[in-house]
Amino acid sequence: MIVLDAFRGVTKVDQVDDVGYVATQFALLNFIPVPIGSDFIIESPLVFHNAPKGKFMIQTSYKSLTYSVVRVAALVFVILAGLRAFPLISHLKNQRALSECAFALIVAAVALVIFFGSYRTSRAGPQRANELVQLLGYESVDDLQPMLDTWRERRASE
Repeated sequence: MIVLDAFRGVTKVDQVDDVGYVATQFALLNFIPVPIGSDFIIESPLVFHNAPKGKFMIQTSYKSLTYSVVRVAALVFVILAGLRAFPLISHLKNQRALSECAFALIVAAVALVIFFGSYRTSRAGPQRANELVQLLGYESVDDLQPMLDTWRERRASE
């Protein structure tokens, strides 16, 4: 069994600005990805001191699993639509080839919108953000604000 961390970008959800995000790890079992657990990945070096290796194991995130399936499916649709549209480009004078090519390109465009749109909709809400920050030993995101403001200023001056 091979454990993959390569899916981390695809499974990234519940992002708390400048603190971290939730990602699910997968194992490949006969080339089938099987979720084995979720981690809260710490991005900010200021809150890093409490975190072993920059991540905490948490309960498996079903939101992360759902978003990873949607994102991978969207990428598969983009690839398949592109493979369908590419050979038809040389036959665009034919009405049927033109309509099939247009349909494939529309499917690819919709899949790309879903893929990139999923990253915009996967941010942590206030309650979930506070739950994740409590793993770091803080009461709420508001307790981290002064530290994060200092870090942002230091990062901007570099």
